[in-house]
Amino acid sequence: MRNSSMTTWEAQRMKGVPFSGIRKMMARAGELEGEGKPVIHLEIGRPDFDTPDHIKAAAKRALDDGKVHYTSNYGVPEIRRAIAAKLRSDNGLDFDENGEIAVTIGANEAVFMAVMAFINEGDEVLVPDPSWLNYFHCITLGGGVPVSVPLRAEKEFRMDADDVARLVTPRTRMMVVMSPHNPTGAVLDRGHLEALAAVAREHDLLCSPTRSTRTCCMTAPSTTASEPCRACASVRCW
Repeated sequence: MRNSSMTTWEAQRMKGVPFSGIRKMMARAGELEGEGKPVIHLEIGRPDFDTPDHIKAAAKRALDDGKVHYTSNYGVPEIRRAIAAKLRSDNGLDFDENGEIAVTIGANEAVFMAVMAFINEGDEVLVPDPSWLNYFHCITLGGGVPVSVPLRAEKEFRMDADDVARLVTPRTRMMVVMSPHNPTGAVLDRGHLEALAAVAREHDLLCSPTRSTRTCCMTAPSTTASEPCRACASVRCW
């Protein structure tokens, strides 16, 4: 029987992934609220309104109808059809709901699945920096190497194609693109997207475009190139 006091049970990969600072701040904010102190939440990326009533009603109706069992690994077919229809009508994109769309429990699962599906040990992934930290952590857990692409104030914190091109190496396999960006809010216009797409095509890179904050954009959203890269693993949240 091993002495647990002398054994390190944590997997080696976990040493490169610290506990979320955002979650620490959220926990502390909750403590202050519990003490009756007013708190303005700036830590978690979420809207300031409750789930709409019709969505709550639909969830309750699904429970009452017994929709509580296993479904397809891709997600409930009705949801996938609705997503495909939305992408066609709003974005001019045509995806097959039976093989090209998967429903996940939040963006974090989708990002991790994309990394595990496409990134091999030692592959490099270009990530805008600053950025949502879970991109860096998911890549590290998956055995990849996150490479920071600096976002500079003089370029309005937009990801610059020249900066990306300079960081490409023979090990580079994927490029993360966010618009609107989290956390800066920067929006990429068609020119920026096409320049990034050109780099992706030249170096045969996968693109992982994340648009979880698109519907929260307070100005006109950017125009999206219909096929920004040769191959995409797109993460979208609704």
